[in-house]
Amino acid sequence: MKHLKLFGFLLLLSAIVFTSFSCTSTAATSATPTARTAVVTKGTLTNAITATGNLAYSTTQDLAFEIPGYVDKVDVSVGDTVKKGQELANVDTSTYQDTLNSLNKALYNAQSALTSRQRAVTSKQSALAAAQRTVISSQLALSQAQINIDSANYNLANIAQVKSAQDWVDAAQLNLDVAIANQLNDSTWTKYIPDLKTELDSAKANLKAVENQTATSLTTSAALAIKQANLTVALKQQAFADAEQAITDAQTAVVNAQLDIDQAQLDLIQAQQDVATAQSNLDTGKSKSPTIYAPFDGYITSVPVKGGDQVYKGTIAMTIADPTQFKADVLVAESDIASVKLDGDSTVALDALSNLTFPAKVTFIAPTATITSGVVNYKVTVTLTSIKPISPRQTLQGSSSAAGQTSFPPPSGATPPAGFSRPSSVADNGAANSGAAPNISLKQGLSATVSIINQQKGNVLYIPSRAITRKGATQTVNVLNGTAVESRTVTTGMTDGTNTEILTGLAEGEKVTYTTTTTASSTTNRTGDFPGVGRIGG
Repeated sequence: MKHLKLFGFLLLLSAIVFTSFSCTSTAATSATPTARTAVVTKGTLTNAITATGNLAYSTTQDLAFEIPGYVDKVDVSVGDTVKKGQELANVDTSTYQDTLNSLNKALYNAQSALTSRQRAVTSKQSALAAAQRTVISSQLALSQAQINIDSANYNLANIAQVKSAQDWVDAAQLNLDVAIANQLNDSTWTKYIPDLKTELDSAKANLKAVENQTATSLTTSAALAIKQANLTVALKQQAFADAEQAITDAQTAVVNAQLDIDQAQLDLIQAQQDVATAQSNLDTGKSKSPTIYAPFDGYITSVPVKGGDQVYKGTIAMTIADPTQFKADVLVAESDIASVKLDGDSTVALDALSNLTFPAKVTFIAPTATITSGVVNYKVTVTLTSIKPISPRQTLQGSSSAAGQTSFPPPSGATPPAGFSRPSSVADNGAANSGAAPNISLKQGLSATVSIINQQKGNVLYIPSRAITRKGATQTVNVLNGTAVESRTVTTGMTDGTNTEILTGLAEGEKVTYTTTTTASSTTNRTGDFPGVGRIGG
C-alpha cells in the first residue's frame, strides 16, 4: 500500500513538471520565394550623393534708409506681396531738403574758393613775369654800369700826368719781363733784375701818387682833373655794384614768385577737388531718395521700423525676399566632397510635396570643414534653377529620388512587374500628367532631401541589379523567352544601387526573371494544463 501511494505521488509530480515545461511558445520561420519579371529598359542611370537640409530663400535683400531723419510712414507689413518699384516707406522730406540745402551751400562755398584760387594763380603768374622782366632790366643796367666804369677809367688814364706815370710803369714792367725771360739763356741778366724791380716799384708809387694827387710834380689843374676822374670811376663802380645786387634781388624775386605759383596751383588743385567732392556729395544727396522702393517682385519678411521712428543713414527698414528663388544648405561627408563640383547638377525633393522633385545647381562649396563630435563635413549650397518641379516620369527615369536612387517604370503599354507601384501622378500609359501639380507653394524651412549628381549616363540599357547572378567573374541573367527561360551571360557597367547598366548580352524590350524571397514568421503557444493543477508556489 505504501508503494502504491509513493507511485501515485511521483506520477502527480511528473505531471506538474511536464505541465511547466509545456507552457512555452515555439516560433516557426518560413521563406516564401516570389518570381519577378523586369523589362530591359533604355534610359538614364544616375549616382548621387544624398543629404538633408531645409529650404531657404536664396534672394533676400535688406532695404535701408539712405538718409537720416524721422520715418514719415511705412506702407507695408510682414507677409505683404509687393511689386518692383512699389513705394514701401519714406523719411520726412523736410530733413531731406535740409540736407540738399546744406550740400548746395557747400558746393557754392567750394566754387567761390576755386574762383579765388584761380585769381591767386593769375596774380602770382603776373608777379613772376614782372620779376623776370626785372632780372632782364637789371642785367642790362649791369652791362651799362660796366661800360661806364670802362669809360671813366679811360678818361682817367688819358690825363697827361696820369698817362706819363702809367707809361713809366709800363716801361719798367716791360724791362723786368725782358730780363726775367733772358736770364734763362744768359745769367748775366740776373744781376739787373733787382734794379728793374726797384724801378718798377718806383714807377707804381709815382702812379699812385699821381692818382691820389699827392705827387709834388702835379699842377693844381691836373690834380683837380685827376680827382674828378677818380670820383667818376668810384661812382660808376658803385652803380655797377648796385646793378649786381639788383640782379640778385630780381633773381630771388623770380624764385619766390615761382614758389608762390607752385603753392597757388596746389591750392587751385585742392579747390578743384573740393568742388568735385561737393558736387559729388550733392549728386549723391539727390540720388539718395527719402523713399524706399521695392527692388524686385517679392514679399516682405520683416519690418523693424514704424512711423515716427528716428532713423539714421543705413537703418534697415525692412527685408524683402524673392519667393521664386530658393536654396538648400546641406552637409556632405569628407569622403564624398571631392565628387561635388560647382555648377554641378542636383535635385531637391521636399518631404511636404511627395513625388515632386525640383532641379538645382551646386552654387557653393565651403572651403573649410564643419567638425562635430569628430565627424568632418563640408557645407554645400544648392540653388533651385526652377520652382516648376521635374515631372514624375522624368524623375523616375533619370533624376535622383529623395533616397538618392533611381526607379524605373515599365515601358508604355507593358504589364508592370510584380512589386512595381506606379506613382499616382503618372498616367496609365506611363507618361506624366501635363504640367506641375497645381497650387505648389514652396516655403522657407521645408525639409528637403538634396541629391547631388556625381555620375550619370544616358541612353543605356539597364535591369534591376537583383536579376544578375554573379559567379566569380561571370555574370548571368535569366531571360524569359515565351514560356522558356534562358540563362545568358552579360557584361555590366555602372550601377545606381538599384539598377545596373547592361553593356552586352541583352536587347531593349527583352524580359528577365528573377526570384526574391519574403520571410514570414509565426508563433505557436503550447499549454499542458491539467484541471485543478496550478503553478507551484503560486
